[in-house]
Amino acid sequence: MKEARARLIRLSASLLIFAALLRIFAASSSLAAEAQADQAPVSWRRVFFIDKDTGWLVGSSGSIKKTIDGGKTWAAQSIAVPSNVNLTDVWFHDKNLGFACGCLGSFFATVDGGATWSRIDGAGIEFQRMTFCDLKHGYAVGLDGRIFFTHDGGDVWREPSERRTRRLLCGIACAGSELAWAVGLAGTIIHTPDGGKSWMLQESNTASILIDVCFVDERVGWAVGTDGVILHTEDAGKTWLKQKSGTKLELYSVFFLDRNIGVAVGEQSILLQTSDGGRTWRSSTLIDKDAWLFSVFMLNSKEGFACGKNGAIVKLP
Repeated sequence: MKEARARLIRLSASLLIFAALLRIFAASSSLAAEAQADQAPVSWRRVFFIDKDTGWLVGSSGSIKKTIDGGKTWAAQSIAVPSNVNLTDVWFHDKNLGFACGCLGSFFATVDGGATWSRIDGAGIEFQRMTFCDLKHGYAVGLDGRIFFTHDGGDVWREPSERRTRRLLCGIACAGSELAWAVGLAGTIIHTPDGGKSWMLQESNTASILIDVCFVDERVGWAVGTDGVILHTEDAGKTWLKQKSGTKLELYSVFFLDRNIGVAVGEQSILLQTSDGGRTWRSSTLIDKDAWLFSVFMLNSKEGFACGKNGAIVKLP
């Protein structure tokens, strides 16, 4: 019990603070991964690309960067937030229209690729993750089980009339225009069949903290979290089954291109890869065991990016 409580405290700190720790990131190149060291020890929380050249990073102290050359260089952008505000997620529809969110109700939109950002009323939500299903339907989740959703492309955001859980929600994924799943503390999984208006609990069969979730269509998805847990569903979450990850390390991010090809990253810069939908996972260390990777984004079956604490930005392969 003491060990589980210590793990929960450690994870909550990493999710809500993401402060810079210990030393500036030192690059190495295991498995042909190209690691880049940022000048400042920013803890990068999320990486997102719209094509092979254009992408964004968000992280601690309101940090945000953009690349237009496939990650060779990253230019800082500016969002008007206090230095104690951590940005936790970013999403772009195209090269111009995008959103970013973070703690203390931080929620922003841009129509010029991040050159300028306008504030959206975040209703005081401690945001952890956000996603869009299409140009109109989007979601954001965070502390105390709170959920934001939009049906008009982000002009108006609302909360459900009833809160299904009071637990921290760490991840959100959607499929189609109406279906979405959120995951969080104590194995929590909740699902909406109607675009966020109502939510229902799903049985995860785990007490592990679920940190991220990914769906490739309206039936098939994965969730990852502490204790190396990987859950998989092929029936829209009616049943979730554990897959053998081969690790007990915390997994922070999962990304699937289709029903077969996927990756997950996490503690000690672990990289898990599968080409058979998670029936088998191959494990490797991307950088070094002092690095934590919080996010991964794949451009195709061979190329992608991961990011994490101490300014870690890793290009795959």
